[in-house]
Amino acid sequence: MRVILLLVASLVLAGNLCAQEQNTGAPVTEAFAPPKKFYFRGFFERNEVPEQQAEFVELVKTGPDSMRSIEIRHIALDQIVLEAFMKNREPRGMWYYFLESGARLLNYDFELDYGTAAPDTSEREFYLPEGVKLKNAMADDSRQSYIAPELATGHASFNEFLSANLVYPYPAMVSQTKGRVLVGLQIDEEGRVSNIRVEEGVNPILDKEAMRILHKLRFRKGAKYQDKPVRLYYRLSISFDF
Repeated sequence: MRVILLLVASLVLAGNLCAQEQNTGAPVTEAFAPPKKFYFRGFFERNEVPEQQAEFVELVKTGPDSMRSIEIRHIALDQIVLEAFMKNREPRGMWYYFLESGARLLNYDFELDYGTAAPDTSEREFYLPEGVKLKNAMADDSRQSYIAPELATGHASFNEFLSANLVYPYPAMVSQTKGRVLVGLQIDEEGRVSNIRVEEGVNPILDKEAMRILHKLRFRKGAKYQDKPVRLYYRLSISFDF
């Protein structure tokens, strides 16, 4: 999966949208220090060059609480292509991306949560029986009298939802960081999603992106087994590769 930012003349058409989206809800911090500038060519190669030869300029501001504000601008088009916030190695707050599909806001305004999403033993009776082996809990299995949760996101399948929402975070692309993040979550009888946790992580950047897309997950209905509503403990592996 590879997300390629559109950095061609068509960016000019998005000028008005960019102006509206530049206030992306930065995390509340103390005053940032004066920005550090980095001039470069090649969005992913990031070859440092003199200002006069640069395609992009990156401005990085660091606050007293170690929060960094990162802005990358296409110089010739005077267009922001990335506005991000990081604390240590973790994405924070709202990010602005200009992707090949257009401008997008990515919400990283939540805490990373590591651990297991498995239900307590006392709650296990409300969940799909462990003896039921499904190839895919997000797809119906008539042979086992199983009906999957019904998506409310407008996508035809769960895989389509993932493909439409997953973004390869820019810092991970630059560093060529790859890996698979194992995420667990629970879906109750009404289709409500809860207890989203990283069960096996790669690093804070990829882990948080895996959690971000599952925070967007919505269902109209929960699962049914033998015509009875059941809760699901669902685990999935989200792969980041290029």
